[in-house]
Amino acid sequence: MILPDAPPPGSKSDRWYLSYAFEQSLWRDKTDPTKAWGLFGQAAVSDGNPNPFHWSFMSGIGGTSPIPGRIRDKFGIGGFYNGYSRPLKDAINLLFPVEDESGVELFYNYAVMPWLRFTGDVQFISPPRKDRDTAIFTGIRAQIVF
Repeated sequence: MILPDAPPPGSKSDRWYLSYAFEQSLWRDKTDPTKAWGLFGQAAVSDGNPNPFHWSFMSGIGGTSPIPGRIRDKFGIGGFYNGYSRPLKDAINLLFPVEDESGVELFYNYAVMPWLRFTGDVQFISPPRKDRDTAIFTGIRAQIVF
């Protein structure tokens, strides 16, 4: 079957997007500046057309482990919220109910040896489909550094 010629996609010249990202150390080792932990984040807002997000926000805390003696370990806790644009929600709502999305993630990277690491991770995601339950993802990863 040969499809008829589709009209070319439209264009838009008046769009905008604004974003701010930050990171701030709260603790830094006096003898080794590569060992630190602190806050990070990003906030963004747009006109939501053609961008799929009207606004979004993510932030967290992470870095090298604050546990004494665990100088090679790393940790992180973060969260996010995505506010989808009205045009995107309206289009997807024709198929199934959709709203904004949010989630939280926690991980700890344990250095068994300088060359061997294990990471445990858990994520809680409130999906944009409101007819779905909160998703929980867990994982364990091994890393060998050559």
